[in-house]
Amino acid sequence: MLIRAIVFPLVAAASVAATSACGTNIATPAPTTTPSHDSNVATEAPAAAGEATALQPGVAAAAQHATDVSKIKIRLDASGKIVKQSVYHGDESKIAAPVLALAAEKFPGSKPRRYETEWYADLGEVHEVEVETADGKTCEVAAKPDGTELYVECHEPHDSLSATVKTLISESYPDGKILEVESKTRPNVNEITIEIESGGVEYYVIVSPDGSNARTMRRIPAIVEVPVVD
Repeated sequence: MLIRAIVFPLVAAASVAATSACGTNIATPAPTTTPSHDSNVATEAPAAAGEATALQPGVAAAAQHATDVSKIKIRLDASGKIVKQSVYHGDESKIAAPVLALAAEKFPGSKPRRYETEWYADLGEVHEVEVETADGKTCEVAAKPDGTELYVECHEPHDSLSATVKTLISESYPDGKILEVESKTRPNVNEITIEIESGGVEYYVIVSPDGSNARTMRRIPAIVEVPVVD
């Protein structure tokens, strides 16, 4: 039996300081020197919420066995603890049936496009379905494997940002190029997430629509190797 390794790109999102007052600049981060609906769904018990020091079982299984895996993302908090893990793939069989049903219910007439198998320190395992809506938008529905809805994200036009948020971004990243804007809604929370390229570095900004509560993460390209058994 030959054991090989399959290599996927990974984006590690490292948390950096940000100013949270409305209308003030996001602190420009300085570089740091260190700091299931069928039998194919992973059968491992979902990981409980808590601290992670390795890929969680469901995330690891998706990385190894899902088809069309394109990316793995790991998010750290300021202390270096892992708080989020995501595998991006095109394998519907790895997404729980209640989550697929929820996405179809939230966006009637939509077409599934991509999927994510995720883990959050405060939520445990999460499944996400990206769809093209009947009116042509790209949206994502995230839920627990039992179908409990957690949040909905939708791609938004760059010019949809409020004047306050535009000022916040332009002052923090004068040479920055906005790559993607998404609205994120969950119970009692509305947020905007903005991907920005500045000085050859990609940043991920989470901010309230009025420009308050801004948090920034720096994205770092990396490589993950997972074993493959022939």
